[in-house]
Amino acid sequence: MAKLIAFGDSFTWGSDMGDTMRIEEFRQKYANSSIRYHSMYSRRTWQKHLADSLDMDYKCLAQEGCSNQTIHRRFFEALPLISPDDVVSINFTWRDRHDFYDGKKWNTIRPSGTEDNPQTKLYYKHFQDPNQDQIESLTLLNNIIDCLELRGCTKYVVTCVDALMYNDPHHSSLEVIKALQNCHNDKITWFDGKGFYQWAQDNNYPISPMWHPLEEAHLAGFRMLQEAGAFNELT
Repeated sequence: MAKLIAFGDSFTWGSDMGDTMRIEEFRQKYANSSIRYHSMYSRRTWQKHLADSLDMDYKCLAQEGCSNQTIHRRFFEALPLISPDDVVSINFTWRDRHDFYDGKKWNTIRPSGTEDNPQTKLYYKHFQDPNQDQIESLTLLNNIIDCLELRGCTKYVVTCVDALMYNDPHHSSLEVIKALQNCHNDKITWFDGKGFYQWAQDNNYPISPMWHPLEEAHLAGFRMLQEAGAFNELT
């Protein structure tokens, strides 16, 4: 049976939704268990609503708090599982998150939530640059779309948590950024011209204290995109 596979961060995983458990609750209850946390993602996200409307199995490979580098890496790790009949949902996160490998595992640092990490202080004080963030995120996004199309996987939905990758009013776009934006800008799905978070906020849908749009926003977002014909080519 064809399936819908979703990649993204906590917005795709469904953090703070009623059918998920918070990280600390999981750690306390299942600290010595073989239960895998990433299988406990929400079944109330707009991606799951889309899978149900297409009568497809749903597999979520999102990771809470991750970077676009993580999303890119997890996509290629899962590539052997993706067939041309599947629908792939790629949902890019904030562009200023960064991954590094410590010799044993990948780690993600963020402007908020990892402040006590020494790598966070070093990176955001001396190395982080909005232009480089944008170049890298756009390159990763374009690479995923190119790969899907080369493999004959034409059923995909690509979204961004905000619009800054394509419209940044605070920084002048370098020529390389403009070129990267033009590669696949017509293949990005927006929520009425906005990223999912901004759209949910502007429409006054419930959002958790951790910045996560909740069930009402996900259902409304799915219905809005469906009515706008955003999923017509997936059938």
